[in-house]
Amino acid sequence: MIQSIPSMERKVSMQSGMTSARGWVVQRCEEILRSSSYYPLRSLTCEFHEGVLSVYGIVPTYYLMQLAQALLCNLENVKEINNQVVVAQQWNQRRWQPMQ
Repeated sequence: MIQSIPSMERKVSMQSGMTSARGWVVQRCEEILRSSSYYPLRSLTCEFHEGVLSVYGIVPTYYLMQLAQALLCNLENVKEINNQVVVAQQWNQRRWQPMQ
């Protein structure tokens, strides 16, 4: 019984480490996108699970969709990017203007 307690603690520690790594990747991803000079990229969101970074949202051009992927491709722990960004042919430009 004494030996099972450390193994349980190790398992909990590993799980919290994975959670913090997941949170770190998502946080860094969103920092990169929020600091972009392209306003549509600032509204994108990210999820990270088992080395796969998923990016979601809407942008007005294919260029911005590819730019989002290029900005995030060198993040640590990211093995693959699942680009779920949608290019909207009709979009409301006011949505991406800076807040005053």
